[in-house]
Amino acid sequence: PPVKDNPVPKSNFDNLAATGRLFIASAIVRYMAVFQIYFGLSLTFADFYLNTEIVTPSLGLENVGWMAAIIPSASVIASIPLSATGTTPTGKKYGLWMGSSVFLVVAIAAVAMSPSALKDLRWEIAVFYVLLGVGRAVFETTNKAALVDFFPDERAAAAFSNNYAWSGFSPAVAFIIYTYMSQVAMGVLLLIVGALSIVAVARAYAVWYAREEDSRQRKAMIDSLALGNDNGKFEKEEAKKRIGIADDSSVVKDEHVYGEDDEIELGSVAIGAEGVIPVHV
Repeated sequence: PPVKDNPVPKSNFDNLAATGRLFIASAIVRYMAVFQIYFGLSLTFADFYLNTEIVTPSLGLENVGWMAAIIPSASVIASIPLSATGTTPTGKKYGLWMGSSVFLVVAIAAVAMSPSALKDLRWEIAVFYVLLGVGRAVFETTNKAALVDFFPDERAAAAFSNNYAWSGFSPAVAFIIYTYMSQVAMGVLLLIVGALSIVAVARAYAVWYAREEDSRQRKAMIDSLALGNDNGKFEKEEAKKRIGIADDSSVVKDEHVYGEDDEIELGSVAIGAEGVIPVHV
């Protein structure tokens, strides 16, 4: 028999394929990608534009490093209250909204303030770096905690792979397109993506709540199901076999939110005139 304790490691191609399959199959991953892209675009705005075009002329090149250090420092400090507020799904959802909102403040400043006005702020521009640090803290803590909630099973690796793919791909694109954009154009882009990220987070949680409720209902159905036969009813294990589900854990793992998430797998449950029957899609 195969040795289960020493499985054959997956190749890089297998991991890449799993990442792509989950992105195609899961609406939650696609919605969360919008927030992850927004994180990359916002931090790149600071690296590409604020550091070089605003801080360097106004404070001098020797102070760019001090200003840039504010972002990770603020991120570390902000992660402490975020860890306390992110203990529930609702807290995480609001935390993600807060992350998008602080990035939006920076985007609004890019649209509303001229480059000379930003330069005149001098050290006061550190406020925007603090906000960017808070947004980074949300990405590093709340965003990742939400992914664990969404994918507590073997799909977690592919979910985190998507997270790093989109948060890494967006800065690469930003460094290219920002070269051809004015400050206002960059701000408008960040405003649009920021608004989309707030909506996307709401949709991700709507899909997840519906999926969890569907799983709870199907699990409860197995626990209490009685199918009539000559003896009066089937036992629980017989009911699960009739439905086509091997054990309770598989009920929780499967995603069956019809019309919301695209992951409809074999062994789904439908209720029809003949009772509970397996549906093969």
